[in-house]
Amino acid sequence: MDQGTTGVTALPTDDAKPAATIEKEIESSRGKLDELVTELDHRRHRLSPIRAAREHPSIFAFAGLVLLAGVVGGGVMAYRSRQRKQHSWIERGKRLKHAADRLMAGKSIEQPPNIGLKAIAAVASAAGAIVGKRLAKRFLSRV
Repeated sequence: MDQGTTGVTALPTDDAKPAATIEKEIESSRGKLDELVTELDHRRHRLSPIRAAREHPSIFAFAGLVLLAGVVGGGVMAYRSRQRKQHSWIERGKRLKHAADRLMAGKSIEQPPNIGLKAIAAVASAAGAIVGKRLAKRFLSRV
């Protein structure tokens, strides 16, 4: 092991440039990098969404209104489309056929809920009443 490492070659040294010149080049490169990092940080802060919202609140308010109008308009359009489909002659015919098939099969129109579902509904109703009463007491005692 003390014999040396095989296959490793030493890099040629550059004695043409003295160490002081290399140090100056390094310091110059560091200075340029510092300026670039400072400029990038400045630009990053200028592009923050919070700053943009503070500088242009009317644009953000308008964009919010457009988004809200789009959501409401889309909901209204979906509702109207569903209503139109339900009241179409084809859909009415399908519902009539389904009702006639149930009638011919001897099934009643609406089946009463079984005892298990009634018990679950009663327990859920009681639990909801208890929770609601406690929440009402808590909020009313604070006021």
